[in-house]
Amino acid sequence: MLLNHVFKNIDEAIDYILVEESTVIDNDKEKLYPFLNYIESNRLIDSFKNPLLGFFNLAPTDKFVMTRLTNERYSLKPNLKKSRFLYRGQNEYHDPCIPSLFRNLSQTYFIEESMLCQELYLLILSHPLVQLMDIGIQHKGETYRFAVNPYGLAQHYYNKTKELDLTKDIDVASFFAVTTNNWETDSYSPILDESTEGVLYYYKLDIERDFKIGHPVTGEPLLTTIGLQIFPRSERQQGFLYELEKGDNFNNNPQVTIVRFQQNAKCSQRIFDKFQGGKILFPDDILMQHWKKENKDKKLLSERTLEFNHRNNPKVPKEMLRSMMADKGYSFEDYIPSFTKVELNEYYKSAISIWENFCSKIYIPGDKDDSFKKTLLNAPYNKEYEWAFNPNSSNRKDLREGYLLHEIIDFIS
Repeated sequence: MLLNHVFKNIDEAIDYILVEESTVIDNDKEKLYPFLNYIESNRLIDSFKNPLLGFFNLAPTDKFVMTRLTNERYSLKPNLKKSRFLYRGQNEYHDPCIPSLFRNLSQTYFIEESMLCQELYLLILSHPLVQLMDIGIQHKGETYRFAVNPYGLAQHYYNKTKELDLTKDIDVASFFAVTTNNWETDSYSPILDESTEGVLYYYKLDIERDFKIGHPVTGEPLLTTIGLQIFPRSERQQGFLYELEKGDNFNNNPQVTIVRFQQNAKCSQRIFDKFQGGKILFPDDILMQHWKKENKDKKLLSERTLEFNHRNNPKVPKEMLRSMMADKGYSFEDYIPSFTKVELNEYYKSAISIWENFCSKIYIPGDKDDSFKKTLLNAPYNKEYEWAFNPNSSNRKDLREGYLLHEIIDFIS
Protein backbone atom coordinates (compact mmCIF):
# COMPACT_ATOMS: atom_id res chain seq x y z
CA MET A 1 0.00 0.00 0.00
CA LEU A 2 1.32 3.42 -0.99
CA LEU A 3 0.28 6.22 1.35
CA ASN A 4 -1.13 9.27 -0.39
CA HIS A 5 0.34 11.62 2.18
CA VAL A 6 3.87 12.98 1.67
CA PHE A 7 5.63 13.84 4.93
CA LYS A 8 7.65 17.04 4.86
CA ASN A 9 10.85 15.23 5.90
CA ILE A 10 12.13 11.79 6.87
CA ASP A 11 11.94 12.53 10.59
CA GLU A 12 8.17 12.96 10.39
CA ALA A 13 7.89 9.79 8.32
CA ILE A 14 9.85 7.83 10.93
CA ASP A 15 7.71 9.21 13.77
CA TYR A 16 4.57 8.08 11.95
CA ILE A 17 5.94 4.58 11.32
CA LEU A 18 7.08 4.06 14.91
CA VAL A 19 3.64 5.02 16.24
CA GLU A 20 2.09 2.50 13.84
CA GLU A 21 4.50 -0.17 15.02
CA SER A 22 3.79 0.53 18.67
CA THR A 23 0.07 0.01 18.02
CA VAL A 24 0.77 -3.35 16.34
CA ILE A 25 2.95 -4.46 19.28
CA ASP A 26 0.17 -3.63 21.75
CA ASN A 27 -2.42 -5.48 19.67
CA ASP A 28 -0.14 -8.50 19.32
CA LYS A 29 0.32 -8.72 23.08
CA GLU A 30 -3.45 -8.87 23.55
CA LYS A 31 -4.00 -11.31 20.67
CA LEU A 32 -1.19 -13.64 21.71
CA TYR A 33 -1.70 -13.47 25.47
CA PRO A 34 -2.90 -17.11 25.83
CA PHE A 35 0.07 -18.35 23.81
CA LEU A 36 2.55 -16.18 25.71
CA ASN A 37 1.06 -17.35 29.00
CA TYR A 38 1.58 -20.96 27.86
CA ILE A 39 5.23 -20.25 26.99
CA GLU A 40 5.81 -18.55 30.33
CA SER A 41 4.06 -21.21 32.41
CA ASN A 42 5.96 -24.02 30.70
CA ARG A 43 9.27 -22.17 31.02
CA LEU A 44 9.74 -22.08 27.25
CA ILE A 45 10.46 -18.35 27.00
CA ASP A 46 14.19 -19.07 27.10
CA SER A 47 14.32 -22.38 25.32
CA PHE A 48 14.96 -23.73 21.83
CA LYS A 49 11.50 -25.30 22.15
CA ASN A 50 9.92 -21.86 21.88
CA PRO A 51 8.55 -21.76 18.30
CA LEU A 52 8.65 -17.96 18.28
CA LEU A 53 12.08 -17.56 19.82
CA GLY A 54 13.03 -14.65 17.57
CA PHE A 55 10.11 -12.61 18.95
CA PHE A 56 9.89 -13.77 22.57
CA ASN A 57 13.16 -14.19 24.46
CA LEU A 58 15.18 -12.86 27.36
CA ALA A 59 18.01 -11.49 25.21
CA PRO A 60 19.10 -7.85 25.11
CA THR A 61 17.74 -6.21 21.95
CA ASP A 62 21.23 -5.72 20.48
CA LYS A 63 22.08 -9.44 20.59
CA PHE A 64 21.61 -11.98 17.81
CA VAL A 65 19.40 -14.82 18.98
CA MET A 66 20.43 -18.38 18.17
CA THR A 67 17.32 -19.98 16.66
CA ARG A 68 16.87 -23.44 15.18
CA LEU A 69 15.84 -23.73 11.52
CA THR A 70 13.81 -26.52 9.95
CA ASN A 71 17.02 -27.90 8.39
CA GLU A 72 18.40 -28.23 11.94
CA ARG A 73 21.04 -25.55 11.47
CA TYR A 74 21.02 -22.46 13.65
CA SER A 75 20.39 -18.92 12.52
CA LEU A 76 21.78 -15.90 14.37
CA LYS A 77 18.76 -13.63 14.07
CA PRO A 78 18.57 -9.93 14.96
CA ASN A 79 16.40 -9.81 18.06
CA LEU A 80 12.80 -8.99 17.10
CA LYS A 81 11.26 -9.00 20.58
CA LYS A 82 10.52 -5.26 20.34
CA SER A 83 9.92 -5.25 16.58
CA ARG A 84 6.86 -5.91 14.46
CA PHE A 85 8.09 -4.17 11.33
CA LEU A 86 11.04 -4.68 9.05
CA TYR A 87 12.14 -1.68 7.02
CA ARG A 88 13.56 -0.75 3.65
CA GLY A 89 14.73 2.68 2.48
CA GLN A 90 14.94 3.92 -1.11
CA ASN A 91 15.90 7.37 -2.36
CA GLU A 92 12.96 7.31 -4.79
CA TYR A 93 9.80 5.35 -5.40
CA HIS A 94 9.93 2.61 -8.03
CA ASP A 95 7.00 0.66 -9.36
CA PRO A 96 7.55 -2.21 -9.69
CA CYS A 97 9.84 -2.64 -6.69
CA ILE A 98 12.01 -5.57 -7.68
CA PRO A 99 15.39 -7.09 -6.78
CA SER A 100 18.54 -5.98 -8.58
CA LEU A 101 18.63 -9.18 -10.65
CA PHE A 102 15.39 -8.33 -12.46
CA ARG A 103 15.70 -4.57 -12.96
CA ASN A 104 16.50 -4.92 -16.66
CA LEU A 105 12.93 -5.82 -17.57
CA SER A 106 13.88 -7.15 -21.00
CA GLN A 107 16.48 -9.56 -19.62
CA THR A 108 15.38 -13.20 -19.57
CA TYR A 109 18.64 -15.08 -18.89
CA PHE A 110 20.94 -14.43 -15.94
CA ILE A 111 24.06 -16.47 -16.61
CA GLU A 112 26.50 -13.65 -15.79
CA GLU A 113 24.84 -12.75 -12.49
CA SER A 114 24.54 -16.42 -11.59
CA MET A 115 28.24 -17.16 -12.13
CA LEU A 116 29.39 -14.08 -10.23
CA CYS A 117 27.31 -15.19 -7.24
CA GLN A 118 28.67 -18.71 -7.52
CA GLU A 119 32.26 -17.46 -7.62
CA LEU A 120 31.56 -15.51 -4.45
CA TYR A 121 29.83 -18.56 -2.95
CA LEU A 122 32.97 -20.65 -3.38
CA LEU A 123 35.17 -17.82 -2.11
CA ILE A 124 33.09 -17.40 1.06
CA LEU A 125 33.30 -21.11 1.84
CA SER A 126 37.10 -20.99 1.69
CA HIS A 127 37.26 -18.89 4.87
CA PRO A 128 38.28 -20.91 7.96
CA LEU A 129 35.62 -19.47 10.26
CA VAL A 130 32.90 -19.97 7.66
CA GLN A 131 34.02 -23.58 7.37
CA LEU A 132 33.91 -23.94 11.16
CA MET A 133 30.35 -22.58 11.28
CA ASP A 134 29.26 -24.86 8.44
CA ILE A 135 30.87 -28.01 9.90
CA GLY A 136 29.65 -27.16 13.37
CA ILE A 137 30.82 -27.32 16.95
CA GLN A 138 30.02 -30.15 19.35
CA HIS A 139 28.50 -29.47 22.74
CA LYS A 140 27.31 -32.20 25.11
CA GLY A 141 27.27 -34.77 22.33
CA GLU A 142 25.33 -32.70 19.80
CA THR A 143 26.72 -30.92 16.75
CA TYR A 144 25.56 -27.33 16.28
CA ARG A 145 25.89 -26.06 12.71
CA PHE A 146 25.31 -22.40 11.95
CA ALA A 147 23.54 -21.14 8.86
CA VAL A 148 25.97 -19.53 6.42
CA ASN A 149 24.13 -17.50 3.80
CA PRO A 150 26.44 -17.14 0.78
CA TYR A 151 23.77 -15.83 -1.58
CA GLY A 152 22.56 -13.42 1.07
CA LEU A 153 26.11 -12.19 1.50
CA ALA A 154 26.34 -11.81 -2.28
CA GLN A 155 23.59 -9.21 -1.98
CA HIS A 156 25.79 -7.21 0.42
CA TYR A 157 28.98 -7.53 -1.63
CA TYR A 158 28.32 -6.07 -5.09
CA ASN A 159 26.24 -8.86 -6.65
CA LYS A 160 22.76 -8.96 -8.16
CA THR A 161 20.34 -11.46 -6.60
CA LYS A 162 16.65 -12.31 -6.27
CA GLU A 163 16.52 -10.82 -2.75
CA LEU A 164 15.48 -7.43 -1.47
CA ASP A 165 17.26 -6.19 1.64
CA LEU A 166 15.20 -5.49 4.74
CA THR A 167 16.37 -4.42 8.19
CA LYS A 168 14.97 -4.35 11.70
CA ASP A 169 16.65 -0.95 12.25
CA ILE A 170 14.73 2.01 10.85
CA ASP A 171 17.85 4.18 11.13
CA VAL A 172 19.67 1.82 8.74
CA ALA A 173 16.76 2.05 6.30
CA SER A 174 16.84 5.84 6.59
CA PHE A 175 20.47 5.94 5.40
CA PHE A 176 19.54 4.30 2.11
CA ALA A 177 16.50 6.57 1.77
CA VAL A 178 18.53 9.81 1.87
CA THR A 179 21.71 8.89 -0.02
CA THR A 180 22.84 7.93 -3.50
CA ASN A 181 25.44 5.30 -4.36
CA ASN A 182 28.27 5.67 -6.89
CA TRP A 183 29.18 2.20 -8.18
CA GLU A 184 32.46 3.37 -9.72
CA THR A 185 33.83 4.87 -6.51
CA ASP A 186 31.93 2.54 -4.16
CA SER A 187 30.76 5.51 -2.12
CA TYR A 188 27.61 7.24 -0.91
CA SER A 189 26.54 10.89 -0.99
CA PRO A 190 23.73 12.67 0.88
CA ILE A 191 20.75 13.88 -1.16
CA LEU A 192 20.61 17.66 -0.87
CA ASP A 193 18.01 18.31 -3.59
CA GLU A 194 14.83 19.11 -1.69
CA SER A 195 12.63 18.90 -4.77
CA THR A 196 12.76 15.08 -4.69
CA GLU A 197 10.99 12.42 -2.63
CA GLY A 198 12.32 9.38 -0.82
CA VAL A 199 10.42 6.39 0.55
CA LEU A 200 10.49 4.17 3.61
CA TYR A 201 8.90 0.75 3.42
CA TYR A 202 7.64 -1.10 6.43
CA TYR A 203 6.84 -4.79 6.26
CA LYS A 204 4.40 -5.89 8.93
CA LEU A 205 5.68 -9.16 10.34
CA ASP A 206 3.25 -12.03 10.69
CA ILE A 207 4.86 -13.80 13.61
CA GLU A 208 2.85 -16.98 13.05
CA ARG A 209 3.80 -17.34 9.37
CA ASP A 210 6.95 -15.40 8.46
CA PHE A 211 10.20 -17.40 8.33
CA LYS A 212 8.05 -20.56 8.08
CA ILE A 213 5.66 -20.43 5.12
CA GLY A 214 7.54 -21.06 1.90
CA HIS A 215 7.35 -20.31 -1.80
CA PRO A 216 4.53 -22.31 -3.48
CA VAL A 217 7.03 -23.93 -5.85
CA THR A 218 10.33 -24.22 -3.98
CA GLY A 219 8.94 -24.48 -0.47
CA GLU A 220 11.70 -22.20 0.80
CA PRO A 221 10.69 -19.33 3.12
CA LEU A 222 10.27 -16.03 1.29
CA LEU A 223 11.50 -14.04 4.29
CA THR A 224 14.85 -15.22 5.61
CA THR A 225 17.53 -14.09 8.03
CA ILE A 226 21.04 -13.10 7.08
CA GLY A 227 21.78 -11.62 10.50
CA LEU A 228 25.12 -12.24 12.17
CA GLN A 229 27.74 -13.68 9.84
CA ILE A 230 31.53 -13.86 10.01
CA PHE A 231 31.65 -10.97 7.52
CA PRO A 232 30.28 -7.83 9.20
CA ARG A 233 28.06 -6.04 6.68
CA SER A 234 24.89 -8.01 7.40
CA GLU A 235 25.40 -7.62 11.14
CA ARG A 236 25.85 -3.86 10.87
CA GLN A 237 22.76 -3.64 8.69
CA GLN A 238 20.64 -5.93 10.94
CA GLY A 239 19.83 -7.79 7.77
CA PHE A 240 16.87 -9.82 6.54
CA LEU A 241 16.07 -10.83 2.96
CA TYR A 242 12.85 -11.19 1.00
CA GLU A 243 13.03 -13.34 -2.12
CA LEU A 244 11.03 -12.49 -5.23
CA GLU A 245 10.72 -14.18 -8.60
CA LYS A 246 10.72 -12.43 -11.96
CA GLY A 247 7.39 -10.67 -12.38
CA ASP A 248 6.80 -10.21 -8.64
CA ASN A 249 6.35 -6.69 -7.27
CA PHE A 250 7.16 -6.01 -3.62
CA ASN A 251 4.82 -3.00 -3.73
CA ASN A 252 1.89 -5.40 -4.09
CA ASN A 253 2.74 -7.41 -0.98
CA PRO A 254 -0.22 -7.07 1.42
CA GLN A 255 2.15 -6.83 4.39
CA VAL A 256 3.94 -3.80 2.90
CA THR A 257 3.20 -0.10 3.43
CA ILE A 258 5.14 2.61 1.56
CA VAL A 259 5.65 5.99 3.22
CA ARG A 260 6.75 8.95 1.12
CA PHE A 261 8.65 11.98 2.38
CA GLN A 262 10.19 15.13 0.95
CA GLN A 263 13.96 15.10 0.93
CA ASN A 264 15.52 17.59 3.31
CA ALA A 265 19.18 18.58 3.03
CA LYS A 266 19.73 18.94 6.80
CA CYS A 267 18.16 15.55 7.53
CA SER A 268 20.14 13.86 4.77
CA GLN A 269 23.43 15.34 5.95
CA ARG A 270 22.72 14.42 9.58
CA ILE A 271 21.93 10.80 8.74
CA PHE A 272 24.86 10.59 6.33
CA ASP A 273 27.22 11.87 9.06
CA LYS A 274 25.72 9.53 11.68
CA PHE A 275 26.80 6.54 9.59
CA GLN A 276 30.12 8.17 8.64
CA GLY A 277 29.17 8.29 5.01
CA GLY A 278 28.29 4.58 5.04
CA LYS A 279 31.52 3.32 6.63
CA ILE A 280 29.63 2.04 9.65
CA LEU A 281 27.31 -0.03 7.43
CA PHE A 282 30.03 -1.05 4.98
CA PRO A 283 33.12 -1.68 7.11
CA ASP A 284 36.41 -2.65 5.57
CA ASP A 285 36.78 -6.44 5.75
CA ILE A 286 38.54 -9.36 4.08
CA LEU A 287 35.63 -10.23 1.79
CA MET A 288 35.16 -6.67 0.56
CA GLN A 289 38.89 -6.23 0.00
CA HIS A 290 39.25 -9.46 -1.95
CA TRP A 291 36.16 -8.99 -4.12
CA LYS A 292 37.03 -5.41 -5.05
CA LYS A 293 40.61 -6.35 -5.89
CA GLU A 294 40.09 -9.69 -7.62
CA ASN A 295 36.56 -9.78 -8.98
CA LYS A 296 34.43 -6.63 -8.87
CA ASP A 297 35.57 -5.04 -12.12
CA LYS A 298 37.40 -7.94 -13.72
CA LYS A 299 36.10 -10.29 -16.39
CA LEU A 300 37.79 -13.38 -15.03
CA LEU A 301 36.22 -16.40 -13.36
CA SER A 302 37.37 -19.81 -12.20
CA GLU A 303 36.92 -23.02 -14.17
CA ARG A 304 35.52 -24.35 -10.87
CA THR A 305 32.77 -21.75 -11.05
CA LEU A 306 31.92 -22.85 -14.58
CA GLU A 307 31.71 -26.47 -13.38
CA PHE A 308 29.59 -25.41 -10.40
CA ASN A 309 27.21 -23.51 -12.66
CA HIS A 310 26.97 -26.41 -15.09
CA ARG A 311 26.11 -28.81 -12.28
CA ASN A 312 23.20 -26.56 -11.35
CA ASN A 313 22.33 -25.90 -15.01
CA PRO A 314 22.86 -29.34 -16.60
CA LYS A 315 20.54 -28.86 -19.57
CA VAL A 316 22.92 -26.31 -21.08
CA PRO A 317 26.21 -27.80 -22.36
CA LYS A 318 29.24 -26.53 -20.47
CA GLU A 319 30.91 -25.19 -23.61
CA MET A 320 27.76 -23.28 -24.44
CA LEU A 321 27.91 -21.67 -21.00
CA ARG A 322 31.55 -20.80 -21.65
CA SER A 323 30.64 -19.28 -25.01
CA MET A 324 27.79 -17.25 -23.52
CA MET A 325 30.15 -15.80 -20.93
CA ALA A 326 32.80 -15.14 -23.59
CA ASP A 327 30.21 -13.06 -25.44
CA LYS A 328 29.99 -10.94 -22.29
CA GLY A 329 33.78 -10.56 -22.21
CA TYR A 330 34.59 -13.20 -19.58
CA SER A 331 37.42 -15.70 -19.62
CA PHE A 332 38.11 -18.64 -17.31
CA GLU A 333 41.28 -19.81 -15.59
CA ASP A 334 42.04 -22.93 -13.55
CA TYR A 335 42.24 -21.67 -9.96
CA ILE A 336 40.29 -22.28 -6.78
CA PRO A 337 38.25 -19.26 -5.61
CA SER A 338 39.80 -18.59 -2.23
CA PHE A 339 41.31 -15.91 -0.07
CA THR A 340 44.98 -15.31 -0.76
CA LYS A 341 47.79 -16.40 1.54
CA VAL A 342 48.46 -12.75 2.38
CA GLU A 343 44.80 -12.18 3.28
CA LEU A 344 44.63 -15.32 5.40
CA ASN A 345 47.89 -14.51 7.15
CA GLU A 346 46.33 -11.20 8.20
CA TYR A 347 43.23 -13.05 9.34
CA TYR A 348 45.21 -15.54 11.45
CA LYS A 349 46.96 -12.69 13.29
CA SER A 350 43.63 -11.67 14.82
CA ALA A 351 41.57 -14.84 14.38
CA ILE A 352 40.93 -15.40 18.08
CA SER A 353 39.83 -11.81 18.72
CA ILE A 354 37.56 -11.94 15.64
CA TRP A 355 35.96 -15.10 17.02
CA GLU A 356 35.59 -13.72 20.53
CA ASN A 357 33.95 -10.56 19.20
CA PHE A 358 31.63 -12.68 17.05
CA CYS A 359 30.62 -14.89 19.98
CA SER A 360 30.02 -11.88 22.24
CA LYS A 361 27.09 -10.85 20.04
CA ILE A 362 25.27 -14.19 20.29
CA TYR A 363 22.48 -14.94 22.77
CA ILE A 364 22.00 -18.67 23.38
CA PRO A 365 18.56 -19.48 24.81
CA GLY A 366 18.56 -21.86 27.72
CA ASP A 367 22.32 -21.59 28.23
CA LYS A 368 21.82 -20.56 31.86
CA ASP A 369 25.26 -21.68 33.04
CA ASP A 370 26.97 -20.27 29.93
CA SER A 371 28.35 -23.74 29.19
CA PHE A 372 27.62 -23.55 25.47
CA LYS A 373 29.03 -20.03 25.24
CA LYS A 374 32.16 -21.33 26.94
CA THR A 375 32.36 -24.16 24.39
CA LEU A 376 32.25 -21.61 21.59
CA LEU A 377 34.84 -19.36 23.18
CA ASN A 378 37.11 -22.33 23.85
CA ALA A 379 37.08 -23.45 20.19
CA PRO A 380 40.46 -21.84 19.32
CA TYR A 381 42.09 -23.87 22.12
CA ASN A 382 40.34 -27.15 21.28
CA LYS A 383 42.41 -29.49 19.10
CA GLU A 384 39.22 -30.40 17.26
CA TYR A 385 38.83 -26.85 15.93
CA GLU A 386 42.25 -25.22 16.15
CA TRP A 387 42.68 -25.59 12.36
CA ALA A 388 40.28 -22.65 11.94
CA PHE A 389 42.56 -20.37 13.98
CA ASN A 390 46.08 -21.67 13.48
CA PRO A 391 47.53 -22.21 9.99
CA ASN A 392 50.17 -24.53 11.44
CA SER A 393 47.69 -26.91 13.03
CA SER A 394 48.27 -30.54 12.08
CA ASN A 395 44.64 -31.38 12.77
CA ARG A 396 42.61 -30.82 9.62
CA LYS A 397 38.85 -31.16 9.45
CA ASP A 398 37.10 -33.17 6.75
CA LEU A 399 35.11 -30.55 4.85
CA ARG A 400 32.67 -33.24 3.78
CA GLU A 401 31.18 -32.96 7.26
CA GLY A 402 29.83 -29.52 6.42
CA TYR A 403 26.24 -28.76 5.50
CA LEU A 404 27.15 -26.66 2.44
CA LEU A 405 30.76 -27.74 2.11
CA HIS A 406 30.02 -31.38 1.36
CA GLU A 407 28.02 -30.31 -1.72
CA ILE A 408 30.83 -28.24 -3.23
CA ILE A 409 33.91 -30.11 -2.06
CA ASP A 410 34.92 -30.89 -5.65
CA PHE A 411 35.06 -27.18 -6.47
CA ILE A 412 37.18 -25.99 -3.53
CA SER A 413 39.79 -28.75 -3.24
